[in-house]
Amino acid sequence: MKVLCHVHGTSVELQEKFDSLLGMGITFSKLCKIVQTTPKVLNQSPETIGRKRNFLRYEMGVSLDYLHIFPAFLCFNLEKRIKPRYRFHKWLTENDLCARNYSIASIVQPVKRVSLPVFLVSIPMLQNTG
Repeated sequence: MKVLCHVHGTSVELQEKFDSLLGMGITFSKLCKIVQTTPKVLNQSPETIGRKRNFLRYEMGVSLDYLHIFPAFLCFNLEKRIKPRYRFHKWLTENDLCARNYSIASIVQPVKRVSLPVFLVSIPMLQNTG
């Protein structure tokens, strides 16, 4: 019952959202575990869930099984957080500016404010050579 205090909508709306997640190919038992650990996934509209699924599968090239590992992926804003951070990380790795291949969770989750300036100092083209 702890799940109910984290979700919004009528029982019909919640069922529709749950069914849309099932329709993505997530098994019932895995989906129950996802909702138990991250109930806010049910606050997303079915359309939003579909767009995030498509981005995860087709642009990031990741299986839906990843949602069992990091279900909070569905809770982040696709346009303002997931896409920009993923594309920035992809650009960094393609241009050999980042040797590590970070997990999606590491890319998407909030970071400390000090991380970005420290990171930028380590990029050779941004260092002051004067």
